[in-house]
Amino acid sequence: NKMRAGRITVSTRKFKVVDVPTPSAGAGQVRIKVGAAGVCLSDVHLLEGILSPGYLVGDQVTLGHEVAGTIDQVGAGVSTSAIGDRVVLIAGERNHAEQVTTMGFDYDGGWAEYVVTNAHLVTPIPDSLPFEQAAIIPDAVSTPWAAISSTAKMQAGETAAVFGVGGLGIHAVQLLKIVGCSTIIAIDPREDARAHALARGADYAYSPDDPELKKHRGLNAAFDFAGVTPVRKQALSLLGEQGRLIIIGIANEP
Repeated sequence: NKMRAGRITVSTRKFKVVDVPTPSAGAGQVRIKVGAAGVCLSDVHLLEGILSPGYLVGDQVTLGHEVAGTIDQVGAGVSTSAIGDRVVLIAGERNHAEQVTTMGFDYDGGWAEYVVTNAHLVTPIPDSLPFEQAAIIPDAVSTPWAAISSTAKMQAGETAAVFGVGGLGIHAVQLLKIVGCSTIIAIDPREDARAHALARGADYAYSPDDPELKKHRGLNAAFDFAGVTPVRKQALSLLGEQGRLIIIGIANEP
C-alpha cells in the first residue's frame, strides 16, 4: 500500500513528491488521515539550507509540522483516541536522550496522505473548526503563546512591542490582548501587516524607521519574530528597567 508524500533529501536539499509505503500505527500510536498541513517559513528555510534537522536518522524526511486531520487507525494499548476523532498534532517531543525533536524535521511529518504519531501527541478539535485553520495551532499559535506565557511571563497591565506581525506575530498581538497587556505596539515594514495588526488588537503600529517609535521607550517586553539583528538592537532600545527581549524568529546569523 502506497501513499504520496512530500520529502526532502537533506544532503542535497532536493524536494520531491513521491510514493512511499503507507505507515501503520504501532503500539501506543495513532494514524491520521491528513486534512490540512501548513507550509511554515521554517519549511522554506529547510529547503533553502538555512536550517537543518537536529536529530534525523538518515538523509530523507517527509516535511510538515502544522498538521490536522482525522484518526483512521488506532494502535494497541491506546484508549485516549478513537477512529473518526478530528485532531491536531503536537509538532514534536523529547526523544530517549531528552532532546526536543521536531516533526517534519527529525521524523516524518504531515506533507503526506497519512501520518503516524504517538497517541499522547494529538489533541481533539471541535467539528466547527476547519482543518485549514486548526493546522496552524501547533506552531503559529502555540509558539507565540509559549513565548508570552512561559518565557516572558507576561502579566495584565504590562506593555509590549511585537516586531514582525506575520503568521506568528499576528497571533502574539491577539494573545497579548487576551492576557490584558495595557499597550501593544506592532512594528513591521509592510503596510498591510500593520493594518492587520491594528484590526487584531494592537494599540499602535509603526514601520521600523518611524521616528514616533521612540516615544514608547520603557516597555516591559519586546518580542522578536523576525530573527534579524537590527530588530534586536531596536527592541533593546525600547525596553525599560528589567525589560525582557524574547527572540522567537529563527536567525541565520549569530
